[in-house]
Amino acid sequence: MKRAQKSAGDATTQRRLVEVAHLYYDENFSQQDIADRLGFSRSSIAHYL
Repeated sequence: MKRAQKSAGDATTQRRLVEVAHLYYDENFSQQDIADRLGFSRSSIAHYL
């Protein structure tokens, strides 16, 4: 993978992590609520946290 492509993917992952953490810790969403809202599995959300 090219460096620019990897950096773009890393930035996307980092933004997603920030969004998941914000919803969970600041907005008190459950892991399942976040998963449903973002279209991921609950286990993926647990992995981010």
